[in-house]
Amino acid sequence: MRFHQRDDDGRLEFVGENTIDHTPRDETVRIYTRDAFDLAGERRRTDYQADTTRNWLDEAFEIKV
Repeated sequence: MRFHQRDDDGRLEFVGENTIDHTPRDETVRIYTRDAFDLAGERRRTDYQADTTRNWLDEAFEIKV
């Protein structure tokens, strides 16, 4: 299967494709269409603790999409 969507100018653009195996009649088919590639994100470490004598490390992050 191939997937297209209309862009801002109204033209069709190819956005992905996938295949399906043989599927019995009346069974549900799930199709993965694509990954989002136009997202941006920021990662910021909010906490950091380490104990080198006991060999452990603990970190926390805030992620904004």
